[in-house]
Amino acid sequence: MRCVTCSIHLPSNNYALIEGDYFCWTCFFEQYANLSTTQTICQNCGSIPLSSSRTTLNQKQEQYGSATSLISTQSTKISEAARHIGTTIAKTFRRFRSPSASRTADDPSHQKPPHPSKTHNTTCQVCFDEKSSKYFHAIFNHNCLQVQRTICDTCIYRHIQQSFQEMCTDDVRCPELECNSKYTYDTIQHILISNKDKNLFERYDRFINLHLLEQMDEFIWCSNSKCQMGQLNDGGEFNNIVTCIRCYKKTCFKHKTKWHTGLTCEEYDLQINDDLRASLKWLNQNTKTCPNCPYQIEKNDGCDHITCIKCQYEFCWSCLADYNQIRREGNHRHHPNCKHYAAHNGH
Repeated sequence: MRCVTCSIHLPSNNYALIEGDYFCWTCFFEQYANLSTTQTICQNCGSIPLSSSRTTLNQKQEQYGSATSLISTQSTKISEAARHIGTTIAKTFRRFRSPSASRTADDPSHQKPPHPSKTHNTTCQVCFDEKSSKYFHAIFNHNCLQVQRTICDTCIYRHIQQSFQEMCTDDVRCPELECNSKYTYDTIQHILISNKDKNLFERYDRFINLHLLEQMDEFIWCSNSKCQMGQLNDGGEFNNIVTCIRCYKKTCFKHKTKWHTGLTCEEYDLQINDDLRASLKWLNQNTKTCPNCPYQIEKNDGCDHITCIKCQYEFCWSCLADYNQIRREGNHRHHPNCKHYAAHNGH
């Protein structure tokens, strides 16, 4: 590429382009001193290379003397105007040529990464500790009326511990405000196992199994008050004589009393009048004799911790164990066959 006026070889990144013709900067200032500066743009950077033009003019001043002084003066004026215009054009030109120019503010790769959100904390309404939301995440019971829990996992676990402190029960309720839904077996299992309380779960599981057995028609408790063993009677009412698998005492399955030796169930019925027979049957099925006095006690609701209204003796309904000993020493004071029994841990 050469200058159209002096035919000098032009560098690829330093020349002037006027209406399709290429000029060196010396010829440009000699022939087009009055040209508008906004039409002259360097093809490399988009601005007028001032240092190059000044160097060329200084060389020409040595050759032409005062004739070039006018060009130098006009060149300085053009240079000062071009400095601002050329710089602005250059910035636009470079931005247009840059690969990043095509990125917009909507381009995700061009946006700043979002700041990580802070962990949401919640204050437990029981212990009033501020804890991470992970302690309130799970809704343990599908019947729970709470959309968002307000009691932490730790306090839920302690609630179940407290419910089973004296005796196990199948009636553990959700402690959330205005909920009170009943916890299912699976719910209690999940809470106890997740808190690594295997011993308490095994005790609860044993209680539930015995409780379910009591609801079966074939189940019967031994009539020997010192035994407190229960079992399923194969055949039900068709097999009235039930021999205890523990103490080997015999119980009448029909009358739920000690077996009436020498008498069939029909003969036994004939020996007592109808009213007395009905009363004895009801007492045998629904009451127990206080271990401390002969007072008959009926239990129609609540837990198995019983207090005799006559002598104030406290005992376990299931095994008749002294509750003062249970309170002082622990649940190993229940009868080993009692559903509330828990082995002594030695501590």
